Amino acid sequence: SWPAEPGQRFEFQVAHDQAFNDIMTSESVSEPHASIPVPPPDAYYLRVRAIDPDGYVGPYTAPQRFVVAAPFPWWLGLVPLLGL
Repeated sequence: SWPAEPGQRFEFQVAHDQAFNDIMTSESVSEPHASIPVPPPDAYYLRVRAIDPDGYVGPYTAPQRFVVAAPFPWWLGLVPLLGL
């Protein structure tokens, strides 16, 4: 979610790279929040821009990096028990 003014719409993008050459999601929303299905483990970048009620389209925010961690392999917890 992000701050907003009444009546604004938003465009958000998620990309594999900070330059947004490899965009994986690009959507428009009418509320100041969004959600996407959890992508595969990797680093990603997110940016948002506001569209005012009068049609003015603002610039994108600075890219924000986020990381989707790989799930911990449950079987690694057995290694000490098995004496391996």
